[in-house]
Amino acid sequence: MRFTKLNEGEIQIIFLEGRMDLANSLKAETRLNEVLGEGVSKIIIDLEKLEFMSSSGLRTIISVEKRLTERGGKLVLANMSETVENLFNLTRLYDLFIVRKSLSEALACFTDESLPE
Repeated sequence: MRFTKLNEGEIQIIFLEGRMDLANSLKAETRLNEVLGEGVSKIIIDLEKLEFMSSSGLRTIISVEKRLTERGGKLVLANMSETVENLFNLTRLYDLFIVRKSLSEALACFTDESLPE
């Protein structure tokens, strides 16, 4: 699995590519914890090129959401691949997250904080 970071001002954009199975989700969790350890409070995770996500991958995303919420931050998921979107719908987690169809829509969640989520 490939993990790429991009800074957009105070927003950290994380691109996940490949398969987020048990082994890779542990690596992703470590990398995401490093980002959170830097004090980042605004994160977008772009899932466009994520081909597969296991339950351990879901746990990782839930953990990031929880930690960000506890510190008054925000997580936005963007560009979900069809496979990942189906998983979020099947597990009924889709409605628990802020999900946007494109990266520009995800960025707009931070630039106009007055808009409803």
